[in-house]
Amino acid sequence: MIVQFRATDVDQIRRSQCPVDCMVVPRNSDQPGHCSMQYALYRLLIQGFRRCLGLHAPPLTLAGYPRSFVYFSGRPQFMVHGGGFVESYPVGYERKYSSEYGAWYWTSGNNDVLWDTRALG
Repeated sequence: MIVQFRATDVDQIRRSQCPVDCMVVPRNSDQPGHCSMQYALYRLLIQGFRRCLGLHAPPLTLAGYPRSFVYFSGRPQFMVHGGGFVESYPVGYERKYSSEYGAWYWTSGNNDVLWDTRALG
């Protein structure tokens, strides 16, 4: 069984004060919707990798919205007016990956490039 917690930081996990985000009981089946142990471990690895990228990313603001990262998943989120957060992208921007530099970046229709994460190498 694999359990992922919806923590906002490491201390919240240590204090056991965070809800469970998902619990996976892997099954060997070809039925739709079933999850193998291999896929569950893959998802946890990818989310941990994204979390590391997010923890070391430079500060960034797109279209007036400051970007941060969701701790447990590493996904980018933007603070909207009033202090709330959304995980959707600011209008007119698209997030892409540069295999040349090994980093994620944001681009708009006019070919602006704003680096979202630092290079991996």
